Amino acid sequence: PNTLLVTAMAIVEDATKCVTMDLKRPGAGLYLAAPAEDTLAGRIAAHRAVHALIAAGKVHAAHDVSDGGWLAAVAEMCIGSGLGAERTDPAASFDQLVASNVLELPEGATPPARLSLRKLGIVTREPTLKLPGEAVSVQQLTDAWTSPLAW
Repeated sequence: PNTLLVTAMAIVEDATKCVTMDLKRPGAGLYLAAPAEDTLAGRIAAHRAVHALIAAGKVHAAHDVSDGGWLAAVAEMCIGSGLGAERTDPAASFDQLVASNVLELPEGATPPARLSLRKLGIVTREPTLKLPGEAVSVQQLTDAWTSPLAW
């Protein structure tokens, strides 16, 4: 099938500071990082705040929130690592939020100015994505994600 592919390139001054989407540390927190203000200026400020956290070495993993909302991003982070996640905030909605990211951060992370951090859950060693009343193995997530490619 036809697929639109968008590629971006940039100079990376220190490749050791690059952050990937795969989860890294069981026990770390999973946070929804969103603009504190839903304006263009707020979105730019949030992007810069996430960049500052990454540059400071505080972000273990990061994934943008797009189609499917933050839950799809967390599922993809589990697939990439083989680790699991447990949702601890039953009130967090599954909305697709513009200019938002899921970040894996050490416990007790505090947001920089102009960035809203909402704790969604924790990274687990057990390869299962756990939601209230529901649990899906990372293998099931992987199979569901790759099955459209098996043609």
